[in-house]
Amino acid sequence: MFKSAIRLFSSHSSTKNVSSPSTKGLRNKLGILGVPFAKGQPKPGVDQAADVLRQHGLISMLQEYSMGNLLISDYGNLDFQHVDDAQTPAQYRNMKNYGSFMSCNTALIHKIPQILKEQDQFLCLGGDHAIGFGSVAGHLRHTPNLSLVWVDAHADINLHSTSGSGNIHGMPVSLLLQELRDFWKHAHLDELAPNCLRADQLVFIGLRDVDPYEAYILKKLGIRAYAMDSVDKYGIAKIMEMTLDALDKNNKIHISFDIDALDSRIAPSTGTAVNGGLTLREGIYIVETLSETKRVEGVDMVEVNPSLGSQTDVEITLSAVLDILKSACGGHRRSGNHDHVDGSLLKK
Repeated sequence: MFKSAIRLFSSHSSTKNVSSPSTKGLRNKLGILGVPFAKGQPKPGVDQAADVLRQHGLISMLQEYSMGNLLISDYGNLDFQHVDDAQTPAQYRNMKNYGSFMSCNTALIHKIPQILKEQDQFLCLGGDHAIGFGSVAGHLRHTPNLSLVWVDAHADINLHSTSGSGNIHGMPVSLLLQELRDFWKHAHLDELAPNCLRADQLVFIGLRDVDPYEAYILKKLGIRAYAMDSVDKYGIAKIMEMTLDALDKNNKIHISFDIDALDSRIAPSTGTAVNGGLTLREGIYIVETLSETKRVEGVDMVEVNPSLGSQTDVEITLSAVLDILKSACGGHRRSGNHDHVDGSLLKK
């Protein structure tokens, strides 16, 4: 049902300014990049999400809710080389599709700084959450002083040696952390991604399906991980207050949002849906609160799979995604936004 959208957008390779001419010269510039990578997990279809979101009106919606104050450039979908995954280094044989993962994320690491040279903010549309490595590592290349908020049902912090499944979408955070860099010596990360993220600048929100070794790593490194029991205990407003207190106020912020952070009734079309998740209101509150800092420079939206579930399931999921993104990138506020109103109209 979405084949026409896929044909329309899958060939994008050059930048397209998709805003109206009247938006020239505005300060808020957003670059959108699709990353059609699906090999971090076993379910096909997640690589179609960026194209389907475009077809579903993502760009026009962002422009509408920004009230014309957003200059949007669509960079199309990331080009990366498809490689033979049989060539995985012996040390990483437990990892499925290691070669494809490294090929995609290497290209992404080099692409993100290029986008940020031209834009104020970028939006990466996955793809599965394995792209979170390349998106954040590329962001760190441009902006070394960076804080990361990982909104997800899963911690995605397994090492190659601790993963039970071998699926790389459960490992990207461990590749980013300074404190875990020694476990990835054979990936040559010092050359590819020289700037690491400090564990004290990482916050998880929405966790509810954490592997035993992941729980051990979170505790050992003292990472702030606000699972759903914490959200239930404190409420999302307090969670966000504690999150902002934890983040260095001089840092830019990267939001990596896995749609399975939301409850499976709100976002059913995703590969690893988990019951008991965030409500849509809580998800919106998270990105609203972070956006209000004026420090958000990068956003990922991942694990949307339009091939899973019924037509209704897909529509519900896409609607939730658009609601999150209009607050994360489009400047929408539920209380209203008068930043660009001409106040002289009310002067006597």
